[in-house]
Amino acid sequence: MRGGNSLGRGRSKEPRSEYITSGGISLVPRSSQYSSSTSSKSTSADPRPLTPPEQSYFDNFYGFAPAPDAGFAEQFSRLAITQGWSKKHKKQRRQEAIKEELKNLLGTDTSKLEKWQKLCEYVGIGDAPRSITQCKKALGSRKVMVNLINLIDHIKTGVPLIKFKNFDHFCTYTLQPANMIPRAWAKEEGFVKALLRCVT
Repeated sequence: MRGGNSLGRGRSKEPRSEYITSGGISLVPRSSQYSSSTSSKSTSADPRPLTPPEQSYFDNFYGFAPAPDAGFAEQFSRLAITQGWSKKHKKQRRQEAIKEELKNLLGTDTSKLEKWQKLCEYVGIGDAPRSITQCKKALGSRKVMVNLINLIDHIKTGVPLIKFKNFDHFCTYTLQPANMIPRAWAKEEGFVKALLRCVT
């Protein structure tokens, strides 16, 4: 995704005008990409949830039982099968699921300093900034490169965050067609917006 300012130029099958790429994070990564890719690496650690998953998008479907330790990709794939979604509907639902999971985990009240400090902690920023402005500045750093799906799994299941070697490698990963998100997401206020980057 491109980060809040310019369009990504990935080879998306959808009209380019509808999608952007995220900068600190890929908002719609490939369903199979959760561990480090060829252009990234992850730190080793025992998986451990960082926050209790009190609410989840996957709890809203009758007859579907979410697996507590499953990552987003596995969880969504199972859900799509049980619901019999078409390819087009699955794509729409995936975007919906990503957005809902992030809202559940990060919250929506951007006026609370502790929420911003928690996000800084999640993405590996040490010494939590003492103001919302400082948090936004820290999160907006070009050095902060986080994959959103990986972030969801990191918070819910404790898997390590993907560590990209540099911004070029992050851009290469982010500009893959499956890593695109709707343009409208870049215009929405919230915690995710602080993590968007321009990758064109």
